[in-house]
Amino acid sequence: VDAMAGNVMYPFGKHLRRHRLVWLSGALFLAVLVAGMQAWWQNDRADRTQVLAELQRDMATQLAKSVIQDLDNKVALLEGSTLVRLNNAGEALARLEEIYRAEPKNLKIQSALADAHLQIGGLMANPFQLHIGQFEEGREHIRQAYTLYRNIYAQAPDTASLMALVRGERFIAAQLVYVEGKMADGLKLEADRLVQFKGIEQTLSPGAKSILGVKYVVISHILMQMGKLKEAAVGYERAARLILEPDAPQSEFIQERMRKTYDFYAAEHALFSLANGDFAEAESQAQQIIQRNAGRKYWRYQHTASQANQILACIALLGRQDTQAARTYLIEARRIVQSLSEAFPAAVSLQWALRRF
Repeated sequence: VDAMAGNVMYPFGKHLRRHRLVWLSGALFLAVLVAGMQAWWQNDRADRTQVLAELQRDMATQLAKSVIQDLDNKVALLEGSTLVRLNNAGEALARLEEIYRAEPKNLKIQSALADAHLQIGGLMANPFQLHIGQFEEGREHIRQAYTLYRNIYAQAPDTASLMALVRGERFIAAQLVYVEGKMADGLKLEADRLVQFKGIEQTLSPGAKSILGVKYVVISHILMQMGKLKEAAVGYERAARLILEPDAPQSEFIQERMRKTYDFYAAEHALFSLANGDFAEAESQAQQIIQRNAGRKYWRYQHTASQANQILACIALLGRQDTQAARTYLIEARRIVQSLSEAFPAAVSLQWALRRF
C-alpha cells in the first residue's frame, strides 16, 4: 500500500461522493436562481425600454399637437406667417406619420395626425380662413383628416371624437359649397349629424358648444344662400344659444377658439339681418363688431371688421340712399383688406377679396 500526504481535495471529494444528491439539488437550485435573475433583468430592461419608447412617442405627439394648436395661435398674429404656419404644420405631420407607421392603431396618434392634415388643408384651401389657393392638394389633406376622424369615432364614440368629426365635416362642407358649388350636398352633410346632439347640447363643454354652434351657423349660411330665410333664422337662433364669448376658466387655445367662433357668428348673423331686410338690427350688429375688434391683431378679427363695413355700406345705400356714406364704408373696408393683403402676401384669398372691391 502506497500512502501519500493528505490534502483538502480528499475530504471534499469524499464528502461529495457521500452527499451527491444534496450537492446536485443545490447546483440545480443555483442554476435556476441564476437563470431567473437573468430573465428578470432582461424583462426589466425590456420594460424600461418600452416605457422609454412610449414616453418619447407621447412627448413627440404632444409637441406636434402644440405646434398645430397653441404655437399656431401665436404665430398667426405675426405678419407674413401664412407659409411659416404651413411649414410648421408640414413638419409636425411628417413626425406624426413616422409615429403612426410604428403604431397605426393608436387613436391618440391618429387624432393628432388628423389635426395636422386638417391644419394643412385649411391653410391650402379652406374658404373660411387665409389660404394659399392650392385647392386640389388642400382637399386631399382635408379628406384624409375626415377619414381619420371617422375611424376614431367608429372605435371610440365619445364626445371628444364626435366634436373632432364635426370639425372635419365642416371643412368638407366648405369645399362642397364654396369650391365645388354643391350646396345641397354640403347642407346634407352638415345637417345629418345634428340628430346625434338631441338632448345633449346643454351638457357639452363650452368649447364643444362653440363647435356645434358653428355647425348651425354654416347650415344657416347655406340656407340663406339658397333663399330659405325662415329656416336660416331657426339655425341662427340655435347657434345663439351655443356660441358665447369665453367667460369661464378654459385653456388659452379653447378661449381663442370661442372668441373666433363668436366673431364668426356675429358677422354671419349681421349678414342674415341685412338679407332679411332688418336694417336696424344689421347696423347695430355691424357697429358692435367694429367696436369689439378695434385693436385686435389677429387677421380674422380685422377681416370681420371689413365685412361689417361692407354691411354698413349696403345699409347706407339700400336703406337711406346715402351713396357718400356707402362709399366711405367701402373705402374703409377696402383699406382693411389692403392692409391684410400686404401683411400676408402668400394668402391669395386676401388678393381675391381685394380684387372684388
